[in-house]
Amino acid sequence: MDLIRLKSVKEIANFIIKEARQELEIQGHNNTGELSKSLASEIILLGNDLEVEISAFLYGVFVDQGVRKERFKGGRLYIEVIKEWIVQKGLANSEKEVKNFAFAIRAKHQKEGIPTLASSSHSQNGKRLGWFTDTFKSIEPQILAKMERVLIDFSESAIDDVLSQAAAEFRKNN
Repeated sequence: MDLIRLKSVKEIANFIIKEARQELEIQGHNNTGELSKSLASEIILLGNDLEVEISAFLYGVFVDQGVRKERFKGGRLYIEVIKEWIVQKGLANSEKEVKNFAFAIRAKHQKEGIPTLASSSHSQNGKRLGWFTDTFKSIEPQILAKMERVLIDFSESAIDDVLSQAAAEFRKNN
């Protein structure tokens, strides 16, 4: 595998991650920063093809796509996660307040789904969904242009190699 091409593809993956992290921040999904930190890429070689895989914590899918109120469960694990979030944010002073607040949030999620209508106030751009999918769609032209440049550079390099080999063979035989 051509290391220059591999490096270029890794740079494209890093560009996608950088843009997604920026959108997470803009949308206000940055309580601990763990979702942003979990974003990673892997370049997989499949014969002569390269595949870029971008991963993040599983809950990133719910942050990206939301949860419709009909699908919202809000069980014990959910309550524990919400209680942890309330403590991290310093939104309650006692265990009883934390618990009451967590159940109030669950009731709001049951009524509206996730995100709630009011949660857009935590966002700089008014959006609380699509931190990855919308970002990818918006930067797709840039990604394609970068990929095109990688392919052109690789093709030019391959042609140069073939011509150099042919010239060397010609000089050797003449």
